[in-house]
Amino acid sequence: MNLCNFRYHILRKQAGSLHIGGAALKNPPQIESIRALSEEEVLVRVLMKVDVDYSIDFDWDDYAEYEDVRELLGSCDESFLFTSLSGKETITLEFDLIIHRITKEIITYELSLIEGPSASLFLR
Repeated sequence: MNLCNFRYHILRKQAGSLHIGGAALKNPPQIESIRALSEEEVLVRVLMKVDVDYSIDFDWDDYAEYEDVRELLGSCDESFLFTSLSGKETITLEFDLIIHRITKEIITYELSLIEGPSASLFLR
């Protein structure tokens, strides 16, 4: 089972807890597109590749309730209080920024995509 797909799956079902321990830009942000919204505002779409350190925590209830958790952790004969998996992934984040043309200030921003090695989550 691919861990990236599994992480998204457990978060949708509320099994386990995902913790981000650190993140670092892999390379400079890329401007994907620029579009005028009005005479004062511009929409800029930016992509960033980020290395993310993560851990996923599970308790016995997660193990007992979700087959995917049992598949990932393997057979357990005794109950446990807590277990954790950790690793590092490169993900892509896409942001839509609305920027004031004159002051160049970011008026608002929205995360529109989170993409991992084998799964994407579109937020728009």
